[in-house]
Amino acid sequence: MAFIMGGPFLLDLPFEARSKIYNFLGLVRSCPIDMTLNPVTFDSGRSLDLGYGNSWECRHHMKIHGSCVHGRDRVQECACQELPTSLLYLHQTITAEVINIFYSQNEFVLRAHTGADLTCLKSLGVRALAAMTSLLVRLNSWPCPRGHAILSWDSSKCATCEKPVSACDPILDSSDEAGKDLIQGWHEACRHMSTGITPGKLRLTFICDVANLESATKVTEALVMLPRLKDCNIRLGRKKNLELELLSRTTSALMTNTVQPKSSFPFNRLPPELGLRILSFTDLVSQEPYHKFFNRVVINYGRLLNSNTFNAKATLCCSACEDTGKDCCCPSLYASYSSSCRCRIIPFELFLVSKQMYSDASEVFYSQNIFEFKQDVEEMFAFLNGIPRPALKQIRQVGFSFTVGGPLALRGGFTTKSWQKLMRFMKAHFNIPRLSFRITINAYDACFWKDREDEEENRHVYEMYCDIVRGLRSLDGLEDVGFELDWLTGLAPFLEWEVLGEKAKGRLPENPLSEPLRNLKGRHRIPIWYNLKSKTSGINDFVDAA
Repeated sequence: MAFIMGGPFLLDLPFEARSKIYNFLGLVRSCPIDMTLNPVTFDSGRSLDLGYGNSWECRHHMKIHGSCVHGRDRVQECACQELPTSLLYLHQTITAEVINIFYSQNEFVLRAHTGADLTCLKSLGVRALAAMTSLLVRLNSWPCPRGHAILSWDSSKCATCEKPVSACDPILDSSDEAGKDLIQGWHEACRHMSTGITPGKLRLTFICDVANLESATKVTEALVMLPRLKDCNIRLGRKKNLELELLSRTTSALMTNTVQPKSSFPFNRLPPELGLRILSFTDLVSQEPYHKFFNRVVINYGRLLNSNTFNAKATLCCSACEDTGKDCCCPSLYASYSSSCRCRIIPFELFLVSKQMYSDASEVFYSQNIFEFKQDVEEMFAFLNGIPRPALKQIRQVGFSFTVGGPLALRGGFTTKSWQKLMRFMKAHFNIPRLSFRITINAYDACFWKDREDEEENRHVYEMYCDIVRGLRSLDGLEDVGFELDWLTGLAPFLEWEVLGEKAKGRLPENPLSEPLRNLKGRHRIPIWYNLKSKTSGINDFVDAA
């Protein structure tokens, strides 16, 4: 009974054992604690039995693990068990330990819509502020009051929790009354925090989308009152803005005492090989080795897309741009600065430094990236024509991604004539012996619902494969070709062999005429129009079954 009541028996335990007991009771959470939900317990989480799959009831867990969180009404913001606030009333020693562990090992989020919402931050005691290690403060939330960033297809509501956009906060303007009230409350909160924060301990993320540079300056002036921070991520605009980005970067450097170089490094005096090696460690080349998609430079509608996006129609947060993983401070998407962001922002400014830097940066950029085109063949010419001819010779990897519709819709994005024209252009301007192709064709959705035994319904897809291969054959000495098919997938190694000849012979099955290979079913099969005997007879061609 003495153990339960927090008597001498609990205090006789080593501190490490007591810490484990506190953690078991739910003092330390895996989710950030929203301070605005309840000023007493800081959160209104419900108790939850431990077991497999429970973490997927929490939006935070789903986001940091890469799962889609949009449009799931039954998924909660937080599914953690209730905070054990009763520990604060057991014993003076236990209270001190609980406060220290609670504020030092949890991450806190505060979203203030008015100056009054900052009261809970201004009411924190000195011990709590001294122990705190992670805090996210957002003075206005858009497009969702809860901080979610993705809108629905019609931009009328939040795609995550379906809150209407009309309920979100307006952009902060220091000239209106609401903006003045919020800025005043933020200054008072920073003045209070400065009395207790431990220098070099707090990781602070500050988000406030402002209307202009004057408003941003008044908001960031409050941060100067704080002591030195361990890390400081700042976002000041919903859209990219050079002035706001510069203010975010300089303020963050000031708050963390980051050393700014007083003079430029004599990069041009380095040996050429060392200079190229250094440039390969910039974002001219992806620094994410664990996934091939980060190497891509995606071109859609004639423009480069953000390289951290997997979907051409979506923008994704890297979830590492701020400490809690709640909101987004990615400099690739907003007027912000984050020292921990993993998004790739290609430093095109290097091309403007000097002629020598332009030459070196071009060589690294064009030779070490995969240029993936997600657009119609005709649209590719405008983009390629804008690249200097010497740079085209440096490109080593090119990808083409086609989404197949019906026979009529297909011709809108791909035609034999346009593909042959593109191949002639590449033959004239690219270094073919050092060039590799990656062809991705998405045809499953178009073919699955009308598939028949005679396959005639989907023959236009096979004919597209043939047109692509015939065009690639005109590029003599091509280094490599890879096909990624989601329909008639068994045909992929044969298509590669049709283009590369003997170089790709090892990719073919040992016995292409075997019954198991010909009897592949569904989307994995080899169509009846392709003559498997062409391998044994040495005729590198397609055979029309008709």
